[in-house]
Amino acid sequence: MAFIPLNLNANKMEQKNNSKTELQQVLDGYVRDGFQADNQRIKKDMCAQFADYRECCREYVVNASDAGASYCKITGSKNNGIITLTFSDDGCGMNSNGVKDFFTVYRSGKDHPNSKAVGRHGIGKLSVAAIPNQCGFEMYTSDGKETCYAKTSSLLESTPIIINRLEPENKTGTTFKISFKSSASLKKEMEAYREILQKYVTFLTMLIEVWIPETEDDESEQYPEIINREWPGNGISFHRLYRKSIVEKEFSFVIGLGKSVHTIYQNNVMITSKYNLFSYGYKDSVIIPGLTILVDSQAFELPFGRHCLSNEDILPILTDLIRYELVPDFYSEVLMLYKIGDLRSFGVTNYEFELLTSALMFQDENTKSPWFKTPVFKCINQKVVSFIEIAISVSAGKFIYVADPKLSGIDFSVFDGPVLINEQTGYCTQVLKKYFDSKMIDLNVKSMVIEKPGSSRNELTKEEEEFERNLGFHPELLSKRKTDVSRYGQENLGDSFDFGEKIINEKNISKEVRKANLELENIRWRVSKLVERDGVTPCVTHLYLFNDFTVVLNLFNPVIKQLVQFTSVNPALAGHWAMAMCLLDEQNILPHITPETREDLLILDAMVKVNGYKTNYSNYEKGDSNPFSKIFSNFRNTELN
Repeated sequence: MAFIPLNLNANKMEQKNNSKTELQQVLDGYVRDGFQADNQRIKKDMCAQFADYRECCREYVVNASDAGASYCKITGSKNNGIITLTFSDDGCGMNSNGVKDFFTVYRSGKDHPNSKAVGRHGIGKLSVAAIPNQCGFEMYTSDGKETCYAKTSSLLESTPIIINRLEPENKTGTTFKISFKSSASLKKEMEAYREILQKYVTFLTMLIEVWIPETEDDESEQYPEIINREWPGNGISFHRLYRKSIVEKEFSFVIGLGKSVHTIYQNNVMITSKYNLFSYGYKDSVIIPGLTILVDSQAFELPFGRHCLSNEDILPILTDLIRYELVPDFYSEVLMLYKIGDLRSFGVTNYEFELLTSALMFQDENTKSPWFKTPVFKCINQKVVSFIEIAISVSAGKFIYVADPKLSGIDFSVFDGPVLINEQTGYCTQVLKKYFDSKMIDLNVKSMVIEKPGSSRNELTKEEEEFERNLGFHPELLSKRKTDVSRYGQENLGDSFDFGEKIINEKNISKEVRKANLELENIRWRVSKLVERDGVTPCVTHLYLFNDFTVVLNLFNPVIKQLVQFTSVNPALAGHWAMAMCLLDEQNILPHITPETREDLLILDAMVKVNGYKTNYSNYEKGDSNPFSKIFSNFRNTELN
């Protein structure tokens, strides 16, 4: 009797027609037509599904558990270069029909719908054929009423399988003996099988023993090692269990602190750790340090080889549940232990918890999650603040300052915003840059100039406020043209009045001008006092700061001071000159535009300010040929004393 691979298409036809006779006729027709199954090739392909040939021990231990065994004992011996593994269990055993099913690939005794067995493809028993140089196979089994013995050599070869019925025994159970040629010592081989069992079946409820030789001498005394551990096992410092029903299937979850592993189980048998159960289906797949996630369910469907799932479509549902319900609930409990200083009693350091927190913040877009409320950002004064505290400070118009604690010559007490140390835990720095990059000031940079900490609008004089009101670029003020045309007449204002509009509207003006015009409109202009990086010493060298589409003119600078004084004479012109000084700095503001475009924009600004800032035409006679031209000429020729 040979190992018989069944044709999958034939199985489907049998289900459809429900007739073995019709199926046999179809198969006979294939044979007559010259189609034959390459049994040897099929068996080799199936063996290739087992990444490690030693995984055969997992398959046979799981089979023992599925058979209701209370124990499984694995021993080994070596004689004349041949190692023989022996698996013994006290499960329900098999009768002669069960033995025939066992030697038929794709047929499994675990096919009934209520079975909680792992697998069900009927190829796990062939896993021993994947062992290099496998040369012997024996099986002794009894169901208490019938006892059978089977024997063959290589399972990959087309050698006969001898099956004999023996005198029945009352004791149930099954023993397998698998032989293969090996140059390795028995001790090393048994230790390797032990590691496979510890990885996959350590949580099975039946007793699992692996007998290991004491020395490299194959004849040395052997001692048993118990594989079993209590769920969820060692290496998890603190954990919580959750049970959830999803798509009418039951799932058991373990969320814990320990190794950064995410593992899927079926009936306590490890299936795979290849999936990131916290980020599956998300663009940014972040491994959360120290977060252990275990999931066990009969709902998982396994392909051949069992190192992945065939129903991966269930994973996004599980990920969302883990991400938005289970982990936040678990984290809130851990946070309480952190706050009362009790984490160490579970073998978890504050650093490990802060590392976990930083990673959760980095991958999360919902700032209402509990980790955003946890104080993990380290300040220069030994204080620790949360993301929410920093966000509140920024929303109040303050900056985030970053400094080395050993930085000399800086009075950190003068800064009104948080001053954080430059070396933060885990992902904390990335989180700050992700949300507040434009509001962060690095005090470690040499020649750093910043806005004076704590400065407020109440400190401005009336002249400074008037100067600030005349800053900026507002071409919409040209709309006043209609009122002036109505009052003075188009013939009195002259063609030059339309020059500003033509800069934007004429077809011969490039798209660059139009685009730069829109960009310039979006820049915010204000005044403040700039200081050196110590936060105190006035800066007199810088005219302005430009950051995050905001120009801050420096009230400590002599030129800006002079423009503020000139505001009492002509505020519109003072504002125009201030903008001209900044815009002519080609390295900072709109560096991509050409000098010609800058000149056009400045002319447009002059036209806007003449026309929009309460221009007094009453000083000119009504019959004047072009009052606007005179105003514009006077505006441009005014000198700053």
